[in-house]
Amino acid sequence: SKADYLMGYWRNDGISSWVDRAPERMLFDGSNDHIDCGTISGISVTENVAISLWFQAPNVDSFDAFFTQKTGGDTVDTIKLWWYANKIMMEIWEATTKYAALADWTPDSDWHHMVWMWDTSGTPAENKNTFYLDNSLMSLASGSGWGNRASITNFEIGAGNSTNPFTGIIDEVAYFNNTLTSDEVAELYNLGLNGDVLTHSNQTNLVSY
Repeated sequence: SKADYLMGYWRNDGISSWVDRAPERMLFDGSNDHIDCGTISGISVTENVAISLWFQAPNVDSFDAFFTQKTGGDTVDTIKLWWYANKIMMEIWEATTKYAALADWTPDSDWHHMVWMWDTSGTPAENKNTFYLDNSLMSLASGSGWGNRASITNFEIGAGNSTNPFTGIIDEVAYFNNTLTSDEVAELYNLGLNGDVLTHSNQTNLVSY
């Protein structure tokens, strides 16, 4: 609903201060908005990773990125999750070796929960990806074609590079330094959009949120 985009309003009762009446969600306009979190060394293809977030993106555009991380120049590791042609693409570069896993998702106006996981023990390399959407383990297809990673530097939410900012809302981003069980994914999902990740049972591996 339009209320989800409300950032604040004036009460019109003689009080002139701005009153924020909305949850602290990240609204990206698809133009130049993103959040630069700096380099997070643990979010890397050399480490086990789980990233959980909620999103609403009825107007998502081709190549819009949910989040990205690169650990240096254009010949090193990159993680990038972005949308194109009703697919969420998990684009991975291990140095100059690159591949992608694709999950089906057609944009709508609903809120959705995703959990992306990277398991360094997976073989072949494509099987290192695991992806849950709304508490359902998604079947992943192999993909080809790649976005531009030249402008990616730090861990960024809502951007893949300077030309592919996200269009929509992202909320409740959480980073775990290990993969999660299906029960732990379900627990995150059941916390809901306004849940407190600090109540999640796996506090040991929760690094940032």
